[in-house]
Amino acid sequence: LLTPPPVSLLLVGDDPSLAAAAAAALPSVSLVLVAPGSTTAESITAAALNSPADHVLAASTHHGRNLLPRLAAARDVPAISDVVEICGDRTFVRPMYAGNALARVRASWEGPVCATVRPTAFEPGPETGGEAEIQTLPPAEHELSEKISESLSGGGGRPELGSAPAVVSGGRGMKNGENFALLDALADEIGGAVGGQSRRGGRRGRP
Repeated sequence: LLTPPPVSLLLVGDDPSLAAAAAAALPSVSLVLVAPGSTTAESITAAALNSPADHVLAASTHHGRNLLPRLAAARDVPAISDVVEICGDRTFVRPMYAGNALARVRASWEGPVCATVRPTAFEPGPETGGEAEIQTLPPAEHELSEKISESLSGGGGRPELGSAPAVVSGGRGMKNGENFALLDALADEIGGAVGGQSRRGGRRGRP
């Protein structure tokens, strides 16, 4: 049997140490890197650049899709987005044409593979049984001297489309724009996301 390659997990944020113990218990993870205070794309990229990994992956969320292209550019390699299947060494499947076709792509370049992965396309693995080492990285040197932020809530706390366990959508059957509020209520009830409305649904008043 082939021995699986070592997997390192990078945790970033204001206090990522809270999640470090849970991450270290994952059987597939051999090393947990904690980067406290690394909240900007530049500081996260700097932390990832210090890793000798030949594959750098992130969840295909809003944050991951923003970060991975920057990291790939810093390593002077292309980025692969929305991976839904891993076929082998440096070969992946990703959707194209709004999900109507699947493309098999191979990273033929020298250097690391930087890719975002759709979490819902893979079965979750076991969460206990591992004993990974936890290392704390030094603070990033290029942090902002001042941070001004504003929290905007546009989705009612719902998950993103790429990671939601269920997606509620509607179209012509909703009759008019006011009825689309029913989709919001249903999505909140089941903990899902709202999206994928048809073109006709958009013309009836739903974005």
